[in-house]
Amino acid sequence: MRIVNGKAYIDDVASFRTDGHSVTIFDPVGAVLVIPVNVLYELCDNVKETIDAKEKPVQVTKTP
Repeated sequence: MRIVNGKAYIDDVASFRTDGHSVTIFDPVGAVLVIPVNVLYELCDNVKETIDAKEKPVQVTKTP
């Protein structure tokens, strides 16, 4: 996990733990980030909406 310009970048070396109310992300260097579950759900919804908006529909045409 890196924090750059106020943004957290979570990589594959971070470990996660949850108590059902929040998710705690641990970094091997010692940084800890605690995110409430409801905030994490909102974040995931926003990311999904952004990805869906960027996808373009594919048009399939049938040739005779």
